Amino acid sequence: MLLYESLATQLRQQIEGGILRAGERLPSIRQLAANHGISTATAVQACLQLEREGRVQARPRSGYFVRSTTPALPAAAPVTRRRKPGMVDNPALQRVLDTLARTDLVPLHTATPAPALLPTAQLAAALSRQLRRQRTAALDYAPPQGHAALRRQITQRYAHCATTVDAEEVVITAGAMEAISLALRTLTAPGDVVLVETPTYHGILQAVAALRLKVLEVPNRPGQGIDVARLDTLLQRTPVRAAVLIPNFNNPSGSLTPDSAKRALLDSCARHGTVVIEDDIYGELDWSGQRPRPLRHFDTHANVITCGSFSKMLSPGLRVGWLLGGDWTDAWCAPSTFPPSAAPACRNWHWPITWRNTIWNGTCASCAAPWPTTGSGCAMPSCGIGRKARAWATRQAGYRYGCNCPTAVAARPCSRPRWQNVSAPRPVICTPAVATTQITCG
Repeated sequence: MLLYESLATQLRQQIEGGILRAGERLPSIRQLAANHGISTATAVQACLQLEREGRVQARPRSGYFVRSTTPALPAAAPVTRRRKPGMVDNPALQRVLDTLARTDLVPLHTATPAPALLPTAQLAAALSRQLRRQRTAALDYAPPQGHAALRRQITQRYAHCATTVDAEEVVITAGAMEAISLALRTLTAPGDVVLVETPTYHGILQAVAALRLKVLEVPNRPGQGIDVARLDTLLQRTPVRAAVLIPNFNNPSGSLTPDSAKRALLDSCARHGTVVIEDDIYGELDWSGQRPRPLRHFDTHANVITCGSFSKMLSPGLRVGWLLGGDWTDAWCAPSTFPPSAAPACRNWHWPITWRNTIWNGTCASCAAPWPTTGSGCAMPSCGIGRKARAWATRQAGYRYGCNCPTAVAARPCSRPRWQNVSAPRPVICTPAVATTQITCG
């Protein structure tokens, strides 16, 4: 355990034990450093860890204070449908997705930022600038790995969270899901076993099903993240070719896997010959101001493939993602020039896909440069109809709307209303469990 983790554990125990009560000020950074014989930087790291967990809050020029919290709901472990590998069998999923596509419902089921929070003006300006200054390059074929300027910007983003990435291993894709699909196609063959979380994003399940792979479930516990002990047990019993994991704010639970657990799961996967495919699409959405480190940061075995996207930061419609390939980069450069998502369009005309890849690669490169080095502003909850409807729906069920994970909605018992005169002008819809579980038992 690192020094800052040890200090964070001690402070956490004091908060849970009532020694430090809600509203009370933590010892100053200098006091913590002096009392525990550590540097001020280590003390700051410990406080930031507690802030990410929602236990303390920083006040300008005043220090850190214990947050006022209500008792959390029991963190029940997700139920795994089968204990042995099996094919993804979820016939109801497509019907659910068709229902979720309705436009007459308030969309609480999508992990997308509110349109008002997107940098629309900056994107429009960047696109116009790209067409004016680099007209020929914008309409020409893009390099197989994507534009060099965009790949450099991506490496700089990872440098902000102390993660070293070589621009030569960055491959630009048509969104994060294509990156995950490319990784699975390269690593696996039909019938291979892939480890996935339960619950997980339904797009991962669809990709696994399309490749005719078998899945093995590992629980992701609300507020705790991936169950590393269970993961190690599963890997001991069953040969697993790859593990597709979302350690930074799992979709749909929002759980953040602690750094210590990240190290443990990487050691376990490397020991059993399982390649880790990391979906880090939500990593930028931390509210505390310090981005959680991806698995790639802790990887000492060259055993992690990291996938990401601009969908949660710039615009969901851009469909510009990437993967950090490491030793597998050369295997992806050729396939990435013809993404699976391009096939339907190519039956009519191929230029829209090429145009999107070249135009938006250059646009994203120019937009990425001025990004803030802390958490994305898009992560903050908006005051629009989505939030009001969510508050209304949870209030009707006797719960209070709140949040202790950056991408999760936490429902907690409530004794008094938090919002007054809130109405839902349209029906609301959330993603049902059938879309996020691996196997439907008949």
